Amino acid sequence: MTSALSETILDSMPLGLVAIDNTMTIIRYNEAAANIMGLPVEHVLGRNIDDVFRPRANERTIQLTLERQIEFRNYEVQIEVCGQMQWLLINTWLMRGDHGEVLGATMAFSDITAVKEMEQHLVRSARLVTIGEMAAGAAHEIRNPLTVIKGFLQLWERDHQHPYLPLILREVDHIDKIVQQFLQLSKKDLQHTDGQKEFDLLETIRDLNGLCDSEAILNGIEFTLHHEADPIPVLLNRTEWKQIVVNLIRNAFDAFTEAHPNKQVQVHLRRRRDHAALFIVDNGSGMSKQLLRQVRDAFFTTKENGTGLGLAICESLAARNGCRFRMYSREGRGTVVVLQVPLR
Repeated sequence: MTSALSETILDSMPLGLVAIDNTMTIIRYNEAAANIMGLPVEHVLGRNIDDVFRPRANERTIQLTLERQIEFRNYEVQIEVCGQMQWLLINTWLMRGDHGEVLGATMAFSDITAVKEMEQHLVRSARLVTIGEMAAGAAHEIRNPLTVIKGFLQLWERDHQHPYLPLILREVDHIDKIVQQFLQLSKKDLQHTDGQKEFDLLETIRDLNGLCDSEAILNGIEFTLHHEADPIPVLLNRTEWKQIVVNLIRNAFDAFTEAHPNKQVQVHLRRRRDHAALFIVDNGSGMSKQLLRQVRDAFFTTKENGTGLGLAICESLAARNGCRFRMYSREGRGTVVVLQVPLR
């Protein structure tokens, strides 16, 4: 087999392939590897692998294969590529000469980020359903006496003036809000079609100016919308879609400290081949990797008066409408939330 044909075969492989010699110098690096790792071939070949990728201890798979003759099979590892976390499935093996001498090591890998995200989504969805079922029973029992309490307080307020009455009613409303959120989490059907209608996504995004602009001005935030001119037809529950987007934008507004300079929140709507993508971008405080993993869990909150259910409900509503929900963040740099919406 000619060298040119071998190179063509390597570059045609869907798997990323990296090979190093005994000095840790990269001697093979195919196009799939370049696409997955975000580094062009000419930037990598002939260089020391540790200098190129600067791996953490758990990422030194091909190096350990060469140093300790440990071959990895179906090893899953999460790495940072171009500022984003990516999951790789890795296999390594030693390269040997005709007499069994070690010549180097080879690593084949594939990007399994989409698979891992789906696994995490299914686990999170199952957890939300379980929490919702448990909470719904309690919520129904709380709601009935709460309605009676609120009614009598409102009647009493007509004839009595007391400084604590407005505070009590606000707290009752807060409890009622939590109960409503519990009931939303109890909806189990992740693909329900109740209330779904065809509408123009662009129209609802334009409405956000009226819904969110005043709140942004009050908080000193520059709020901007960026979208295309052509209609984007979708089939969604319009009320739930509005709830998702408004809640996510308000979360972005909450990302800033009082002293934060140049507060900006941007909403971008883009049409792709088979879906629309909505990006909500803020330049706020951002989140650490650990906080980013926790923030979507039910009952986890960093807000003083938060319930920890807002993002959980957004994700649940998005899943029920066939939308894909993702978050990216970097501490001190800001956060990006992405909603992928199937086109009609």
